Amino acid sequence: MSKQTQAVSGGSGRVYRGVSEEMRRAERQQKLIDTAIEAFGTRGIRHVSLRDVCAAAGYTPRYFYESFADLDELMAAMVDVLLRRLVDDLRAALLAGPRDDPEQLARRMVRAYLEFLRKDARVTRILMIEIYGIGLDMDRLANRFMLTLGPEFAPLLQLQKQWDLPRRASKGLVATGVLGAMVFIGTRWVSTGFGAPIESVTDSCMSFLLRQ
Repeated sequence: MSKQTQAVSGGSGRVYRGVSEEMRRAERQQKLIDTAIEAFGTRGIRHVSLRDVCAAAGYTPRYFYESFADLDELMAAMVDVLLRRLVDDLRAALLAGPRDDPEQLARRMVRAYLEFLRKDARVTRILMIEIYGIGLDMDRLANRFMLTLGPEFAPLLQLQKQWDLPRRASKGLVATGVLGAMVFIGTRWVSTGFGAPIESVTDSCMSFLLRQ
């Protein structure tokens, strides 16, 4: 069990001013994650140390180690938090209108994905740029990004019924390629400073989903 899990699942501990030790520990953990989002999202993962995070949060390393074994574990927790935010936005888009028109449903969800990227430059930098190519553990986090998006975009794959694929083509592999294309379109859009109108980027993503 990781220290992060222990911090969330332990007992209530000693109460101080009406707040249990476990609640205070959870608050410190959340502050460390929020501090990491700010630091990694503005300075970059390569340029931030464990002590930098502690100093910015106003904690000594002792309080860091009560929740996280090392900086990698903090980064994993941070990415999980950001992915949950993205999933919440995608699910809200799923419920925001009728679901009997696959094309309109797909357009809502693609738009929600792109709006998420545009909403917070720090978050976008972490998920789309910083977690790639740093090392094996970070590559696993990048894969988690793709694996998280896959199930959420599953309703979009209703459009596969319209695809005229070669007889031996795998719809599952094609769907993975389409998802990867949307991720890389988003990455390109981010890297150009969101220069293209969001409507144009949405249509670009939809061109893969509406493949005939």
